[in-house]
Amino acid sequence: MKMQVDFYAGRLNVTIARSDRRIGRWIDRNVPAGDNCSLGATVQWPQPRNSPAAVLALCYDRRCILIQLCYLSRLPKRLLRLLRSPSVTLAGIWNGHDGAKLLQQNSDLQVRSLIDLRNGAGEEDDGVALRNLSSTEIIVRSEPNHPSDTLEHKLL
Repeated sequence: MKMQVDFYAGRLNVTIARSDRRIGRWIDRNVPAGDNCSLGATVQWPQPRNSPAAVLALCYDRRCILIQLCYLSRLPKRLLRLLRSPSVTLAGIWNGHDGAKLLQQNSDLQVRSLIDLRNGAGEEDDGVALRNLSSTEIIVRSEPNHPSDTLEHKLL
């Protein structure tokens, strides 16, 4: 299923997916190949706390996919390669434990690089209000040696 969602001053193109084919197609069409890439990411954890993840959301620019993990009988290989790739960084808010929890849920679900943007989004850093910076700029300030510092791409 595809839809457009109004989000602040723009629109997001959102794909809701629960099949290998749709997930692979979204990755192939929306994630730049070969270069370092930053994706916005979040995981929806239902209650109780020890329940498996229900949804993995990934965004690049204004294109997002909501992967309904709870409906997948197996994880798509294309998704696993993306999450394990050394050239892909997942960035979000309050996601510090998501990587470990996903790995605990499924030993194949390994996230190579996950950054919590709260660590770099303080009120000021060297006199610069970080709330006015792009997500990529915050990633660079959070982890200066991270490959994302060469990106021209922006996160959602």
